[in-house]
Amino acid sequence: METPGNNIMSHIDLKQDGNPFLAAEPVKAECDDNCSRHRSWMIHSYFKCPVVGTCLSLEEQKKILKKMGHSIKNRSAHEIHGIFVHSLSDKNALSMRIDAYLHRKFKHEISKFSSFDRSLFLDAWKTNFQKGEIAGLLWVAATRPDLKAEDIKSIFGDVHMQMHLNAVRNGKARQRLSFQEEENRKLKKLLQQESAMRRTLKKENKSLKKDADELRRGYAFFEKEKIKIEKKL
Repeated sequence: METPGNNIMSHIDLKQDGNPFLAAEPVKAECDDNCSRHRSWMIHSYFKCPVVGTCLSLEEQKKILKKMGHSIKNRSAHEIHGIFVHSLSDKNALSMRIDAYLHRKFKHEISKFSSFDRSLFLDAWKTNFQKGEIAGLLWVAATRPDLKAEDIKSIFGDVHMQMHLNAVRNGKARQRLSFQEEENRKLKKLLQQESAMRRTLKKENKSLKKDADELRRGYAFFEKEKIKIEKKL
């Protein structure tokens, strides 16, 4: 059970008419102590929602909240997403946990791409974006202190439009899935009918076999009687 001091909503800025799910206000980008990267609560406001939605699966988000002792019972996916996005508005227990988690999760991408200069990194982003490999690179992009405003807008635009395209694809996939499920239901019904028909035919065949056996026995009996009569005659 959550105590008032442990309530997850205490980490969320409840300004803006008390709605924690409105867009977070931009925070001034700063560097960490050695200026090597932005921390999660320092990233540009454009990156907050995409980072949560792309770099963290819903299961990972739930796992993090559970480890921090917060209840996720009856919380919708949208509510959990909003909690994570708004935690990135400042330095708090959750935003620090997110920062550490993503830094571990994408250590390979960080090691590979962080040393690239700005131009080379942007080329790498375009190449990997075309391949659909963006989660790790998005985190690297969000935490780079050297990207210009136009770079951030361009990367955000790529991710934003990709989300729209994915939504369309997911909608079509759900339609195909629904159609396939309906076809599967029809096939299942036909199979059930065929199975019932086969059982009926099996019973009928068994009955016919029994009748045939009786006829054969009757025929054999009459053949014997015929032979006896012929001998007497």
